[in-house]
Amino acid sequence: MNFTYNLASSTTPATDKPALVLIHGMGLSSSIWERLLPLLLPHYSVVAYDLPGHGLSEESPDSLKPDRLIQDLHALITHLELRSVVLIGHQFGSLVARAYAQHYPSYVQRIVYLSPLFSFPFLLRHGYNQDPAAIFSHLDKWKLMLDQSISLTVHGQQQARLQQQVTQALSRVSDLTYRQALNTIAVWLQQQPSPLLASIETLLLSGEKDQLFTPALAGLVHVYWNTSGFLIVPEAANLMFVDDPSCTFDWLHRFLQQQTSVSPTIVDSLIHEHMRELLAEQSMLEQAKPALRIQCIGEFDVSWTDGAAMPDGWHSRYAKNILLYLAFHRNVSREQLCTDLFPEKSYHSALRNLRVYLNHISKLLDRGQHQEKAITIDRSHVHLHGELAFDLLELQKLLHTASELSEPVSKLFLCRLLLDKFTGPILSGFYDPHALSIKDRLEMQWEKLAIWAARQLLSQRKPHTAIEFLLNVQPHSGVNELQVIDLLIEAYRLLGAGKEQSKWLRRRRKLARDTPT
Repeated sequence: MNFTYNLASSTTPATDKPALVLIHGMGLSSSIWERLLPLLLPHYSVVAYDLPGHGLSEESPDSLKPDRLIQDLHALITHLELRSVVLIGHQFGSLVARAYAQHYPSYVQRIVYLSPLFSFPFLLRHGYNQDPAAIFSHLDKWKLMLDQSISLTVHGQQQARLQQQVTQALSRVSDLTYRQALNTIAVWLQQQPSPLLASIETLLLSGEKDQLFTPALAGLVHVYWNTSGFLIVPEAANLMFVDDPSCTFDWLHRFLQQQTSVSPTIVDSLIHEHMRELLAEQSMLEQAKPALRIQCIGEFDVSWTDGAAMPDGWHSRYAKNILLYLAFHRNVSREQLCTDLFPEKSYHSALRNLRVYLNHISKLLDRGQHQEKAITIDRSHVHLHGELAFDLLELQKLLHTASELSEPVSKLFLCRLLLDKFTGPILSGFYDPHALSIKDRLEMQWEKLAIWAARQLLSQRKPHTAIEFLLNVQPHSGVNELQVIDLLIEAYRLLGAGKEQSKWLRRRRKLARDTPT
């Protein structure tokens, strides 16, 4: 075993009560339990350990693979000579607990899931047949920082300290560890519930304010995983045991003190059975409905998520321009299309040409006789149907969320996520008024956020990261170019990089001379 653990108890480890094994979430460490531990220790022996690559535990190339995680936990339990344990897992830790119980059910008396990572298997399979982990590609460490930090509802002095604790734990985790963990999540979340878990009492806890594992999702998971109990911690979020350790302990303690299992009522049984049937039907439907993937950041590309062939021809007859418009306006009149895409042409001429263009795009999106049409065209309107995997829509939502946020820690984390998304030109090769207006709007929003982020980072004496933001927006900074250059000059001054500072000072003087007053 190459990981760190702590065994604590105010009773003797030989007590007939099972030991509690606390398994933290991805990117965190065993220190995250510090507010809950004082409440548990008078009643239970508690083992809290750092997952590989987290906290003080060592990292290795295969330490977060599914089998390794299970065997490491089993080695810890047998090393401590524990015969019966209660596994309490938060987020990723819930998946570790669940996987361990399927392999070693005789060692597990009960399981408590705290805001577990979850997605229905058919949702994961949908569009990611070649690479299941692709669905998690946007969940880098900065996104996780955002999810954890904004989920804390502790107020006052505690809030700042706990947010700092979460940030420090996350910064300790390497990219290798994140990649391994995301691959493991993709594997585990695609697995169907095991019959071996039916004999183990389970409790599911969700925070009322949780934005990641919402109470609504928790209710569905309660049905899908067939957990024994499902409770909500009021006014708490994803880290409910940090937000409200007292209420979390009360629910845990009551569940653990139950001497006998609570049999489901006839109504509960019928609801569970009916919901599982609905989910199975939905699984079949989703697998039959591939999404249309549109990529407009970097090189333009259109494809089907199930890998079906997509003909060439998107760069002719305004196909890509019309598809872009329809992606933002799923139901539009022919008249509006002509007005917005071809304002330089007379209406009758544009309408005549549009018939040809729509016929062309309809053929490109035709999947055959027995498949639902992606586009339908009637005498007055054009409709785009089905699921879309569209990078600009996701980007637009993130920009809006970041712009609306006022809390600086969360806003900066979201800006970092956006920086990773602006890896190439937006709408390269699009020149129609509609596309250019989208491009200008998104770049203007990003420019304001990047300048704000750079100022925040410079105030924190982090010039390296500030420069990343500034160099990303500098080529198209427009009216804010002087602001960007001034911030670059300040960043290189803080770094003591005189040569770079001089280069941007010269650029600034030239820009000031060329800018009319």
